[in-house]
Amino acid sequence: METFMKMIFHLSRPFDKHALSASGIRPRKMLQAFRDLGYEVETVIGTRSVRRQAVREISEKIKNGTKYEFLYSESSIAPTLLCNNIFPLALFLDFYLFRLCKKNNIPIGLFYRDAYWLFETYTTWRSKIKAFVFRLLYRHDLRQYNKFLTKMYFPSVEMAGYIPIINKAMIDSLPPGHDGVRLEEEYRPKNSLTLSYIGGIGKYYQMHELIKGVSKIPQIKLLFCLRKKDWDRVKHEYGELPGNVKILHKKPEELTPVFAETDITLLFMRPHEYRKFMVPFKLFEYLGFCKPVIASKDTLVGNIVQENGIGWTIDYSATSLQELLERLLKNGEEIYKIKQHIVATSNCHTWAERAKKVARDLRQST
Repeated sequence: METFMKMIFHLSRPFDKHALSASGIRPRKMLQAFRDLGYEVETVIGTRSVRRQAVREISEKIKNGTKYEFLYSESSIAPTLLCNNIFPLALFLDFYLFRLCKKNNIPIGLFYRDAYWLFETYTTWRSKIKAFVFRLLYRHDLRQYNKFLTKMYFPSVEMAGYIPIINKAMIDSLPPGHDGVRLEEEYRPKNSLTLSYIGGIGKYYQMHELIKGVSKIPQIKLLFCLRKKDWDRVKHEYGELPGNVKILHKKPEELTPVFAETDITLLFMRPHEYRKFMVPFKLFEYLGFCKPVIASKDTLVGNIVQENGIGWTIDYSATSLQELLERLLKNGEEIYKIKQHIVATSNCHTWAERAKKVARDLRQST
C-alpha cells in the first residue's frame, strides 16, 4: 500500500534558476511548497525531450496502478504551441498529458499567468501579423483548458472576467505568496524614512509621480531596485534623478539587506486598465518582510491594501505622496501599528497556504 501522497507538477518549459521575474520565481515556490506539504511530486518540467520522457514514465506508472491525487500546472508566457520553439510537437505533448490525466480521473488545476495579449498595446511589442498569430494560439490554449481543467486559477478573480472562452464554474484566484512573516524590532522614533520599490519599470509600471514626490522631501530615501535592462530602456524618461533616489540592480537572493533598510514599500504607479485585475508578485513578498505598502488608487492592489489595512492607498500624484510622507515622518508609530497588523494577519498568505488550497480544491473535486 502506498504511503506517500503523489501529485504531478507540470511546466511547459525548463526552470530558470536565475529568474528575476515572477514568471520564473513562482513555479519554483509552488513546487517547493507542495514538497514541504509532504507530496511525492512527479515533475514534467524542462525541454520538450525531457517532458516527453517524463510523460511516458507517468503514463506507464498509471497503467501499473500508481494513483495521483492531482496535477498542478503553471501556464507559460508564450502560447503552449510555441514553448521551446518546437512546432507543433509541444502542443501534442503537453495537452496529451492533460488528456491522460482527465481520462484517468486525475483532477487538473492550472494557474493562468497574465493577459497582456488581450490589450491593444500588445501589438506595439511585435508586428501585427505576429500578434494576430499569437492571439489565435492563446485562444487555442483556452479551448484546451476548457476541455481538460478542473480548476483554473488566476492572480485575481477580477482577471478572469477579461478572459474569453472559459467555463466560469472552474474559476478561482490563487495570488502569489511569501515565505513567512519576519517580525521586526520594536518601534523606535525616526526623523527619516527609507522607501523601496522592487520590480519592473516600463509601460505598465510608470512611476514618474513617485520620483517627483520623493524629490521634495530630503528626509526620505528611495531605494529603486530594478532589472538593469528595464532601467536602461526607460531612464531617459526620468531625467536626472534627485540625490535621495538610489538605483539598485539586485538578484532575488540579494534583497534581504534592502528589506532590512526599508521602512515602507511601494506599489505606487500610474493606474492602467491592466492594474484593475493584476496582483503584483512583490505585494506578498513585502508582507513577508513585514513592510507596509503605499499603493495607488484605481488599482486592484490599492483596493487590497486599503481593505486589509496593510498600508495606504492614495491618488497617483506627487502631491498626494508628499502629503502622506510628511505626515508619516511626524507620526512613525502609525507605521509600526500597520506592521503589527501585518504580522497578525499575513500567515494566511504563505506559499504553503497557496499549495494547501490547490490540494484541497482538487481533492474535493473527485
